[in-house]
Amino acid sequence: MTPPSILITNDDGIDAPGLRALAAAMARLGSVQVVAPDRDQSGVSRMISLGRPLRVTARRPGWWAVDGTP
Repeated sequence: MTPPSILITNDDGIDAPGLRALAAAMARLGSVQVVAPDRDQSGVSRMISLGRPLRVTARRPGWWAVDGTP
C-alpha cells in the first residue's frame, strides 16, 4: 500500500511550534508537505491576496512559506 501524501497548513505561520509538532506526528503516516504563511496571519482570515504575485520560499525540503494571506 502506498503511504498517503499529507498537506499541512495553518494561519499561525511557518514557524509556529504547533505546525512543527503536527508535521512530525504525521510524518509517521505518510509523505508530509507543509505550506503556510511566512508570518502569523491569525485574525486576517477574510483578507485575500489580490493584485500582486505571491512569493513562495522553500524553507527546507517539503516546507514552503508564502507571503500572502489565508
